[in-house]
Amino acid sequence: MNGSNFRCSWHLPPEQEAIRAKCFHPTGAFVEFTQEEVEQSISKRFEKIAQLYPDNIAIKTDNRIVRYSELDAMANRVAHSIILEVGHFSRTIRLLVGSRIALLATALGVLKTGNCVVFLDPRFPLERLRKVTEDCQPAIVVADRQTILLAGQIID
Repeated sequence: MNGSNFRCSWHLPPEQEAIRAKCFHPTGAFVEFTQEEVEQSISKRFEKIAQLYPDNIAIKTDNRIVRYSELDAMANRVAHSIILEVGHFSRTIRLLVGSRIALLATALGVLKTGNCVVFLDPRFPLERLRKVTEDCQPAIVVADRQTILLAGQIID
């Protein structure tokens, strides 16, 4: 049965029905998650997919393709760096990253460490970014080449 034929025993709002109708396995069948899968963390679920389908496309942009194995390796490098910096504590990590690929890899890396992610949009006004950072008291702010100067302005 494909996603468009699947119906819940409870009523979903039309927007969610439309989303659910588009969510199906590459085989064309709608696949329900098992209870064990539902209870796993996002990072554990991602690692499982990366192990099962390492050569499948995880991210595709206009000029780059990233496979699951590559994205997992990127996330692992981020996780290792964060653990060296702040350890395995439940802390808030702010991400101020301009690249979509780097943003996803960094977010996965943070989740792998057990820390919390808060996204800072580099397009927001400086004062708003400062206020969010002040309110959340992040352990660290992770930036990339595109946003490193802005990160310095936020934490000053």
